Amino acid sequence: MRRQFAAVTLLTAVAQGAGLIKLWLTARLFGVGAELDGYFLALLAPTFLSGALSGMLQTALFPVRARLAAEEAKDVLLRFERTVLAGLLVLGAALGLILWLAGPWILAWSGTDLAPAVRESARFVFPFAALLIPLNTVGDGLGYLLAMRNRYPVAAAAPIANALLGAGLLYAWPEGGLLNLALGTVAGLALQVCICLLALQRQEPRLLAAWPAFAGLQGPWRKMSHLSVWILPGVIFSNLSATLPTVMIAPYGEGAVSAFGYAWRLHTYAIQLLVMATSPVLLARFSDLIAVGDEKTLRRLLRQAVAISSAIGLGSVVLVAWAGVPLLELLFGGRFDSQAAEAVAGHWLWLCVALGPALLGNVYVKVWQARRLAQAISLLAALGLVSFWVLHAGLSGWLGSQAVAAAVGLASFVVPLAGWRLAWRGPSAVSVGNIAWPVRRRQTRP
Repeated sequence: MRRQFAAVTLLTAVAQGAGLIKLWLTARLFGVGAELDGYFLALLAPTFLSGALSGMLQTALFPVRARLAAEEAKDVLLRFERTVLAGLLVLGAALGLILWLAGPWILAWSGTDLAPAVRESARFVFPFAALLIPLNTVGDGLGYLLAMRNRYPVAAAAPIANALLGAGLLYAWPEGGLLNLALGTVAGLALQVCICLLALQRQEPRLLAAWPAFAGLQGPWRKMSHLSVWILPGVIFSNLSATLPTVMIAPYGEGAVSAFGYAWRLHTYAIQLLVMATSPVLLARFSDLIAVGDEKTLRRLLRQAVAISSAIGLGSVVLVAWAGVPLLELLFGGRFDSQAAEAVAGHWLWLCVALGPALLGNVYVKVWQARRLAQAISLLAALGLVSFWVLHAGLSGWLGSQAVAAAVGLASFVVPLAGWRLAWRGPSAVSVGNIAWPVRRRQTRP
């Protein structure tokens, strides 16, 4: 696990560096304004749907595929994986088409809170954004299948090509403006998916050698459907928590979305680098430990996670509070002026408050998934979303546009604090404060 962590973390660091190059070019060309506001808003629905599908797939695919690998012949396993990829392609294409057709209605419904220039920018980007859903859906499936073959570093490296292609287009054709930015986003993701597909085909040439056949795979698909249904509320709540901040900051005026968007991307870069990229490795390791009953090793890993996430969270708050504005001015430039740097740094500081608990919370989620506690994940995700909403309502009159980031930062403590016993002690009897609920183990046949 250490070797995989090291490889994936290194590759993810390079990928985030390439992403920062693209963000740097974006900041220099667009600054903080209506064009970028519309671009970020157009990406919200595809990001939400892709994230929800990814969470459902990860929870359902890993345990079912592992059971098939242990109990069935390889041909059956390959047929199952073929049907998964085919199902993801069909589902992603259908959702992308629906989103593209519903785009004018969505923008008309939200248009009363948007400046006309922001609304026009979002309308222009929306068709490109709809293409991201099938690409993301198939790309996630390919990445998970690579992870199950101990080839996840390939999936971690593919975003490097994605970011470099987008950055290269911005550098070579700056006069292309918003069209260039949207095209680069789609083309970069398509290249990332192709890299994962070629790597998987090279690892297992027989995987795509035949048409998908669902005959005899009703059992595994029923199990996947069952797990997906239980986790669906949780992934919806979690992705709403990631999407609503941008929606709620839009009414604060032109430039508010892009200022928050820069800070949000810097925040998610850190989370992706530090924990999200290695989450399939964590899930596989925690599943093995729980399967053999090695709670001692699991708790040792959790103690390390608490210490590391606390140190990183505190260090990031100190760094951004001390040097956030000059660091942003040094990093970007061009149309990104000192006023933009101050606006972004304010959001970034509050999001750094969320970094430590967000890292620990993501580790806890992998433990909950390994313990098959989909119901509890959904309940805790709902608690986090409600906490964010309540905190924003209480802080908006005091902090203005900064209230959105402040609510994100403070609400991030709720889920790891409320669910710590689920991660550390298992599902035998869970009590959070004065609220207690039983989480029963499913009885499985030997």
